Amino acid sequence: MSKIIEQEYDLKLEKGHAICFDFDGVIHKYREGWKDGSIYDEANPEVLDLMLFLQKAGMPIFICSTRNPIQIIEWWNKQNFWCKAISMNDKETFWKDVEHVGVTNMKKPAQMYIDDRAYKYTGQTVKEFILENSEKIEKKEKSMDFGEAIKKVKEGKQVQREGWNGKNQYIELATNISYTNTKKEVINAEHEAIGNKAIAFVGTSGVQLGWLASQADMLAEDWKIKEEE
Repeated sequence: MSKIIEQEYDLKLEKGHAICFDFDGVIHKYREGWKDGSIYDEANPEVLDLMLFLQKAGMPIFICSTRNPIQIIEWWNKQNFWCKAISMNDKETFWKDVEHVGVTNMKKPAQMYIDDRAYKYTGQTVKEFILENSEKIEKKEKSMDFGEAIKKVKEGKQVQREGWNGKNQYIELATNISYTNTKKEVINAEHEAIGNKAIAFVGTSGVQLGWLASQADMLAEDWKIKEEE
């Protein structure tokens, strides 16, 4: 099987060069975390198949874990896997044994490290690292009551209700209002109490000057700044 896959896919791995596997979360499923430090969960059959395939393809396999190597070796050798696990000589730099699976708690040279918590660094900047390991937080505009909404309108903001059906419906402050009468005279809409301004409702049918709020609008607390297009 290994020869077939090598021929079809041309593995970008070198024979004789070791591959390192993490233990917890990779070989040992580790679904409940560390717990009491015991090896309580089952082995991951897909990972075992991969280890066997790589070893048969001529690549030495070893396990690197913060656990005591003896604990892993004893567990492994009780499982009746295809080969025995043995302790690696800490004084030897490279692992070259393709008949056994080595176990160590020291980082050793390998052409590949297979780890459930690894991050592949290829020269990323701090910004790139943050972007790759973050989820974008959608900022939701704070909801307001009617009084706060009117204050925002006076400040020149366009506001709308979450409960309005039309997404593009909103109200805003209109100023410098004028109109043309039947005599074709341009009349400045100046009023002693409110001056030359009014609240305009912009909706799907057009613009309505002098908008009057309904009871529902006045009592609502889902007012917000108009969403940008």
